[in-house]
Amino acid sequence: MNVGLKEIAGQANVSVATVSLVLNGKPGVSIETRERVLQIAADVNYNPRGKKNTREKGIATIKFLKIVKHGHILNEDHRVFIADYMDGLSKGAKHFGYNLLVSSFQSADIPGILGSIDLSPVTGMAVLGTELEEDDFTCFSEIKIPIVFIDVLHDFYPFNFIDMDNPEAVFKIVSHFHHMGHRSIGFVGGTPVTRNFSLRERGFIDALKYYQIPVNRDWFFYVDSTFDGAYTDFKKILGKGPELPGALFIANDIIALGCMRALKESGYSIPDDISVIAFDDLPASAMTDPPLTSIRVSKKQIGEMAIQILHRHIGNEENTHSAKVIISSELVTRHSVLNLNLEE
Repeated sequence: MNVGLKEIAGQANVSVATVSLVLNGKPGVSIETRERVLQIAADVNYNPRGKKNTREKGIATIKFLKIVKHGHILNEDHRVFIADYMDGLSKGAKHFGYNLLVSSFQSADIPGILGSIDLSPVTGMAVLGTELEEDDFTCFSEIKIPIVFIDVLHDFYPFNFIDMDNPEAVFKIVSHFHHMGHRSIGFVGGTPVTRNFSLRERGFIDALKYYQIPVNRDWFFYVDSTFDGAYTDFKKILGKGPELPGALFIANDIIALGCMRALKESGYSIPDDISVIAFDDLPASAMTDPPLTSIRVSKKQIGEMAIQILHRHIGNEENTHSAKVIISSELVTRHSVLNLNLEE
């Protein structure tokens, strides 16, 4: 049956325009709606007019596997973060003529998750690795279809990985602080610690040393990675009256927004008393008071590249080596950093 956008919209209980946005990898749709539309489109074997039915050729479906192990990173606060990856995956799948099937799991039982997945119609899989730990990757070794992990990179596993260039991004952050005259800079990390958080902390220390800025461990703080948790934890830290640096690099935007709220409620002015830079450039960061300077990495580009890598592997496993790709970033400067050079 030739199922069109109208039929998919009816089953998903959304408008045709919403279905079109989802299938074309466009923003503006909630992650729940996006997943529902993609699932229905895959179930009915939707193909745009004029495209061959790739399912008949046995290369129809790429599965996007979203695993939430603990929810401290992948949660309601990061809906946009996940949706951007899905936009890129959707656009890439459409370009190469694949169906994209989304499977979401909220469990730490990785072997159980993989054992429950029907891979018979699937020819490639993209896995969101944000909350996966290093030992989890061995569970994927028995899967015989091409796999690419996004938002993570491990050097010694023979899989495809795409991640952001954390050390380069953090160097840009410290460079900006240095350019603005800051020499007392601290770090706020998130818990539980992910590989990306670890790389950002390590890159931060290396960048301080490059600029011969003292590494003061009293200015390293650790809070929960959710907005509410970061706010609560940092409010407790501030309540103990610690000495604070003039600037803070905070591991991601969600943590930063929670910490900024705690700082304001504790009587600190941003950036007059303390400057802040974070990571991810979520939409909320441009709307906070003051607007937050943050690192922007194109998650849509990562999603599209994931499909490109899978496409090269599908049907050509013997001649294609695994790829480990890092994506560069840009620092989006706003008003959360005080220019000390103007104060002199």
